[in-house]
Amino acid sequence: MKKIFLSLFLVICFAALVACGDTGTVSVTGLEVSGQKVEFVVGDAFDKGDLVVTAKMSDATTIDVTSKADVVAPEELNVVGTYAVLVKYDNYSVAYQINVAAKVESVESVLVDTANAKLTYKLGDTVSLEGLAVYEVYASKVEVADLAAYEVNVYNEAGEEVESFEQVGTYKVVVAKDQLSASYYVNVKADGYDTIADAIEVAIENANKVNGGVLVHNNAGYETVYNYTFGANNTQIESETSKFYFETLEEDEVFGVEVYVDTYDNTEYPSLYYGATTANLLGVDLRDALGYSYDIFGVETLVDTLYVIGAEDASYKESFVVCPVCGEIAIYAFAYEMMIDGYYYVINVEFTMDTLNNAIETVNVEMKGYYYDSVQLNEETGKYEILTDVADFGRVISASQTFGERTAENPYSADKCLYDSFELEDAEGNKVTEDTVLSLANGSSIELNLVNAKPEGVIAGIDNINVLVTDEEGFETWSVFGSYDYGIVSIGAYAMGNYVVTVQAINYSVSFNLTVEPASLESFAVGQENDWGGLDEITKATVFAGVNLTLSVIANDGADRSFTAQLKEASDAVTLDVDGYDCYFVATEVGTYEVVFTSSVDSNFTASVVIEVVEAPSAAEILVGKYTFYSMMLGDVTYVFTPESEGAVKGTLTIDAKDGMAGNQNGTFTYEYVDGNLVVIPSDDAAMSCQFSVMLDGNYNLQCVFNGWEQGALTKVNDSDVEEGGLNGSYTATYVHPMNGMSFAMELSFNANGTGSYSLMNGMYLGSFNYSVDGQNVNFADVVALQGTTVELSATYANAIIACNLNFVDDGMELPLEFVAAGATPSEGPTLNPIVGTNQVNGSYFGEVCYFEAQEDGNYTFSIDESVGVLGIDYEMAPSHTLFLFAGNTVEIVVLTNANDGVQVVTIVIDQA
Repeated sequence: MKKIFLSLFLVICFAALVACGDTGTVSVTGLEVSGQKVEFVVGDAFDKGDLVVTAKMSDATTIDVTSKADVVAPEELNVVGTYAVLVKYDNYSVAYQINVAAKVESVESVLVDTANAKLTYKLGDTVSLEGLAVYEVYASKVEVADLAAYEVNVYNEAGEEVESFEQVGTYKVVVAKDQLSASYYVNVKADGYDTIADAIEVAIENANKVNGGVLVHNNAGYETVYNYTFGANNTQIESETSKFYFETLEEDEVFGVEVYVDTYDNTEYPSLYYGATTANLLGVDLRDALGYSYDIFGVETLVDTLYVIGAEDASYKESFVVCPVCGEIAIYAFAYEMMIDGYYYVINVEFTMDTLNNAIETVNVEMKGYYYDSVQLNEETGKYEILTDVADFGRVISASQTFGERTAENPYSADKCLYDSFELEDAEGNKVTEDTVLSLANGSSIELNLVNAKPEGVIAGIDNINVLVTDEEGFETWSVFGSYDYGIVSIGAYAMGNYVVTVQAINYSVSFNLTVEPASLESFAVGQENDWGGLDEITKATVFAGVNLTLSVIANDGADRSFTAQLKEASDAVTLDVDGYDCYFVATEVGTYEVVFTSSVDSNFTASVVIEVVEAPSAAEILVGKYTFYSMMLGDVTYVFTPESEGAVKGTLTIDAKDGMAGNQNGTFTYEYVDGNLVVIPSDDAAMSCQFSVMLDGNYNLQCVFNGWEQGALTKVNDSDVEEGGLNGSYTATYVHPMNGMSFAMELSFNANGTGSYSLMNGMYLGSFNYSVDGQNVNFADVVALQGTTVELSATYANAIIACNLNFVDDGMELPLEFVAAGATPSEGPTLNPIVGTNQVNGSYFGEVCYFEAQEDGNYTFSIDESVGVLGIDYEMAPSHTLFLFAGNTVEIVVLTNANDGVQVVTIVIDQA
C-alpha cells in the first residue's frame, strides 16, 4: 500500500512539471503548506490542525487557497507508521508527511493507602513514609507508584509548611508529582504513659500549668459546685454561698480569708480562715472524700491519694480507654474495692491528660461506702462480699481544668486586709502606750478608741483584733476581759490586781498596763451557792451535824468581798475556816448557831446567818425508797432502793432511764453500804451494759452517775409528791403582742418530781419553780428568775392543755399576759436537731452543753462571738470549729463564756458549707 501511494505521488509531480511550461497569463506555478498537524497516536482521527495552503503565482505573488484546496488523507490511523497527505489545487498538488505513533496512557489521579502508615507522632518527630502506599490511577489500570519520584510536604493546622512536629495537633501530609497530589492526616500528641503511676507522676509535676477549673462534689445527694482559679501565689475557690482566698506570705506561711455570701442580696461577709496551710493552695478541700485521715486538697492530690491507697490492693485494676478514630489514648482509669477507716469502699477513677501540658484535664471519681454490717468476709476467697444493693453513702467528684498563665488576682490579699499599725486613745484623746498605766474600778469598764489604722480601709472582720489580758504571772485571765468592735476597745474587770492588756492584730499589737482596784462597798450580805453556780442571799440555813456548810459574802459588783467571821456565841462544837471569799462551817453537835460576817474593808458592814444543825440521816434512812433524776441528755432516771430487810443498808436497786439522748437503759443491781462507801454491782445482763450508777457523797446526797461522771443529786419521791397528772413534759405556745404584732415563744417544762422551768418571751425571761396539782389547778412555789425579772405564775390543767397566767414585774411596772399551750411533749431543749441556723444555750463561766444532730451529710461550721467565749469540741477550745457529720450524727458542744458569775444566753451560729 505504501509503495502504491508513493508511485502515484511521483506521477502527479511529473504532470505538474509539464504544466510549468505554460508562459501565458498569470497562473499558479506551485503550492506550499504550513501549520499542519503531523503527530498522531494510533486510534486518533485525522486532523488537519492549523493547515494553511498557499498558491505561488507566475508573477511571483502568493494566494491563500486553503478553503479551495482538497486534502487527501488516510481514512484510518490504526497502524504505527509514516503516511503522506496530499493537498491539491488547480491541477497542482503538494504532499506532507504525518507520523502515527503508538498510544501511551497518562496518570489521571493519585491515591494514598494509610492502612499500614504511621498516623500518630510525638512532639519533635518528623513525618515517616514507612508503610505508606501510593497508587497511580490510569484510564485502564492502577499501578504502585515509586515514592522516590514524589515530593512530600507537611502542613500544620494554620496551613504553614513545617519540617517537624513541634506542637500537639492535627497535621496534613501532601504527596505530589507534576500536577497531581494526594493527602492524609496525622495526629501529634505529647508523650503517652504506659502505667497510671507514670501518668499521675507527670500530672503532679505539671500541676502548676493549671490556671483554674470547675469541680462538682456530690456528697450523698448534696451537691456543691466549686469554681477555682490560681494566681502566681494565691488560690480562689468559690461556691454558691462561700468564697475562699489563700495567699502565701513570707516563710511559706499562708494567709486565708473565708467570705460568706448572703445569696439574698449578694452581700459578702469576710473573716479570717483559721488553719490555712500550703495545702490549701492546691485547690478545693476534698478531705471528706475519705474522712479526716487524709489531707486531700485539689484534683491532683485526690487522684494520687486514691491511687496510692488502692494500687497495692488485690482488686486493683487499671485500664486505658482508646479513641477508635484517632488511635490516641484518651482516658486513664483504675478501680478497686477495699476496707478504709473501717468502711468498705468501691472506688472508680477516670481521668484524662491534656497532651500539650501533660497535666490532668478532667477527672471523675465515683465512690460507694458500706458500713461494716453491710459486708462480710468470704473465708474461702479472702474477699469481702457486699450484702446489699444500696450503698450506705456515696460520693461523686468530677472536675474539669483549664491551662495557661496563672493571672488570678486576690481581692483579699494580706497587704489590703491586715493592719500595719494603729494607735489607742482614751476618751480625752490621750495616747495609750506601753508606758501607760490605766486604773479601773472592779466591776466597771472603760472604752478606748483605735485610731490611725494603716493601711486605710483595712477589713477589721478579717484582721480580727483580739484583746488579751494577762495577770502578774503572765497567764491569760478572763476575770479582766476585753473586746473590739467598730473601732472601740472595751475592757471590763471582775477581779482586782495588776494586768497587761494587749490589743493585737495578726501583724501588729499595742500593750499597756491596767490596775483594777475595788469598787466602793455599798452592800454586804451572806450568800449560799445555788444549783446554777450563783449565790442566793440567805439569813437562815440548815445542815447536817458533821457536814461542811460553805457560805460566801455577796457584795455590790466590784467591791472587795473580803471578810472575817465569828460565832455570836462561842462553841467548841463549831469550826469556822475563812479561805478567800468563802467561809466553811462545821458543827459536831445538833443545835442553833449564829455566824456574824464583818467586812474587812469597812467594819460598818455586817451580816449574819442563823444555822440550824440537825442530826444526819443514817445510811438505812437514805438507801430506801424511790429517787428521780432528770436532765435533757439523760432523760428521766428512776432509782428504787429495796433493802433486804427493814433498816438494812444493803439490798436490790433498779435503775430505769428513758427519753434521753443517752437512750433508754435499765438494769437490776445489788447495793451495800460498807465502811462509808456505797458499793453497787450489776446483777443481770441489762445492768452489765447500763451506763448509769449511783454514789453517796459526803453531804448525804445520792448522786446520779453516768459513764463514771457525777451528773447531779437525786430527788427523793415522797408519797405526797405529784407523780401523775400529765405534767411530765414541755408545753409551748406563741404569744402575739397586741400592740406591735410581734410573736414570742413561751414554754413551761414540768418534771414528774414536782420541779420545772420556764422560758418566756423568746428566752427574755428564764427561771425555775416547784409545783403541785390540786384538781385542775397548778400551784407554783419557789419561783426563781435565772434571767430577766420576777415572774408570777398560775395555771390550770385540763385535757392535756395548760392555760397559764403570767405577771411580769419589771422595774415596778406590771405586764400581765395569758397564754394557752396544748399537748405535752418531751422537752428537747433549744439546740437539738437544727440543720443550719442560730441556736441559743444558757452559758456560764463553767459552761453549758449544747447538742447538735445533723439531718444530712455535710460540713458544718459552729461559731460564737470570740468576745463572748469559746466552744469546746473534741477537746479543743476555739471560737469556731468546722466538722463533717453524717446524717444522724450528734456532736456535743461545750460553751465556755467569759463571764464568771451569773448566766447569759450564748448564740451559737451553725452554717452548712
